[in-house]
Amino acid sequence: MAGVFLLYSAYSDLRCGMISVKGCLLAAGAGAVVRLIGAGRIFAHEISAPGAVSEMAVWMECVRGLLPGLFVMGLAAISGEQIGKGDAWVMLALGVLVGAGRSMSLFMTALIFSLPFAAMWHSLNGKRSEWEQARERSFPFVPNLFFAYVLFCCFL
Repeated sequence: MAGVFLLYSAYSDLRCGMISVKGCLLAAGAGAVVRLIGAGRIFAHEISAPGAVSEMAVWMECVRGLLPGLFVMGLAAISGEQIGKGDAWVMLALGVLVGAGRSMSLFMTALIFSLPFAAMWHSLNGKRSEWEQARERSFPFVPNLFFAYVLFCCFL
């Protein structure tokens, strides 16, 4: 689910330069529901089996998963949106989908990926209109999150 969400968000970021907040909220909500179902505790009448994860633990992991996204949202506010709020919304949803630790690992790996791509992105920015130059200066970060996710899924 996280891979499909990141693929859609990366495409949207590259194509339009925007991230759908509704899509992020939908992905986060669906991720929380799937995690609760996976814990086997979605119905109150179920009897807790030994080794089963409690629904409170699942909710706490979802809440902890929001921390990296809140960190990026703070960076967006402090930097005057040099880091876009769309990236922060994706990080918020990603934290709910994969958890805090993995979300932060993906963020750090995406930052490392973004260094060479950002250099190429800015070097290719030639003589264009003022609007196009402003659009080209904004570097899409979510595709790097997708590449980091693929790396984690394939090799780690």
